[in-house]
Amino acid sequence: MYERMTGQQRYRGFAAKQFDWLLGRNPWGTSMITGIPAYGSYPKDVHLFTTALLKREVRGGLVDGPVYRSVFQGLRGVFIREPDPLAAFQDERAVFHDDINDYSTNEPTMDGTASAILMFALKSPVNRNRIIGH
Repeated sequence: MYERMTGQQRYRGFAAKQFDWLLGRNPWGTSMITGIPAYGSYPKDVHLFTTALLKREVRGGLVDGPVYRSVFQGLRGVFIREPDPLAAFQDERAVFHDDINDYSTNEPTMDGTASAILMFALKSPVNRNRIIGH
């Protein structure tokens, strides 16, 4: 949107890296969006009632994402249920758990999901002009 508003491409590379990071080019090698990409790695055991009760995936939810290890360890009553399949990628700077018990990293957020929907819509050549009023 910045580029369309100003005509400057200053942040184009940064935006591309952010988009890539959300879709799996990150230390965990997993998308941060539930169900996307369809045949790739994405959060499946998210902190969400429909997942817990109905055992059904909700596609398109952007999860919170990584937090400092100290933040995760400081949460009372929060622990992961299963052995961590991402343990090799965790460090002191950040952890991410695809585990229903870890609401701090693995819960879909409304504001993040709304932003992700806008991001995907803006990247669509079909709808781009309609979305931002051209």
